[in-house]
Amino acid sequence: MLTRTDKYTVKSVTSQEQGEADAEFAIDGDPGTFWHSEYNKTVTKHPHVLVVDLGKEREFSGITYLPRQDGGSNGRVKDYSVDVSTDGEKWQPAAKGSFPDSADLQEVKFQAPVKARYFRFSALSETQGRDYAAVAELDIIPVKK
Repeated sequence: MLTRTDKYTVKSVTSQEQGEADAEFAIDGDPGTFWHSEYNKTVTKHPHVLVVDLGKEREFSGITYLPRQDGGSNGRVKDYSVDVSTDGEKWQPAAKGSFPDSADLQEVKFQAPVKARYFRFSALSETQGRDYAAVAELDIIPVKK
């Protein structure tokens, strides 16, 4: 995991299990917590989207995704997309792909580095075919200067 000193915030989320698996847990720097799409009152369908505000424009070459680390596999993301934005309104696609069914840290590399303030992580499907999504940690891969 990358060590982050800057505070990111969640700009928006399509679904969260409020009070138990809030969206902020996906960017809190603690792999022991996680964001999970809503499952108690209602189960929302894919895509599950999390928009992260990096606080200022940054140059990065990809993102990292850490699945939940509590031994559970509910919500482990299979298909995903990542978009970036400087203003949180106009989005540019940055990456799309599939993760293995694993609890290991995954890296998503962009074709080229980007400068953006926001990134949008979209969980398009789950490894077991269920309508869940869960993320222990999302972070950027900064461009080394």
